[in-house]
Amino acid sequence: MNYKNILFITGSFIIGLGIGKYLKYKIFESNFQTALWKKEPALIICNSSAVKDNRVKDATLFWEKYNHKVSLIHRDETDTICGNKNKIKGMILLKGNEGNIPNDSLGTTNRLSTLNLSYNDNKIGEMLFASIEIYNEYIDLDLLLEHELGHAFGYSHLEEVNHVMYPEFNFMGDKFYLNKKE
Repeated sequence: MNYKNILFITGSFIIGLGIGKYLKYKIFESNFQTALWKKEPALIICNSSAVKDNRVKDATLFWEKYNHKVSLIHRDETDTICGNKNKIKGMILLKGNEGNIPNDSLGTTNRLSTLNLSYNDNKIGEMLFASIEIYNEYIDLDLLLEHELGHAFGYSHLEEVNHVMYPEFNFMGDKFYLNKKE
């Protein structure tokens, strides 16, 4: 292989990598809301969570101001729903720590959604299922449940101090807006 071929292959690789990173940013990372629910999901409180009903109500009321609602809130005392290993479409499960929370975090949300690049012309998908885990000792912290519900409603982190979706708890606030103009 000669010098020109190596240079061509290397250049093509670098250009391809750059295009790939650009597309990843344009399609995924530039979207604050990456998916949305077509129908209001049910919020199921699992036995492993020590959350109080009034705390759940406060967190859901926060999101109702922004047109994100749940169809019902149900405490699964027998773990009939939460014990099911299948992801049940249309549900948000709220759990205590079941071993999936990263060491440097107070909670985590796992989402299952479709990726539809033309959904509402916003390049977002449809939310199908979400599972929130929060350490029981932190469940009453102001805005933590609201933040994790934000992920369950399809939002990513937003690097705006005082925004409820800010990635660091100590700098989160009760502000919510889709862009700085709101």
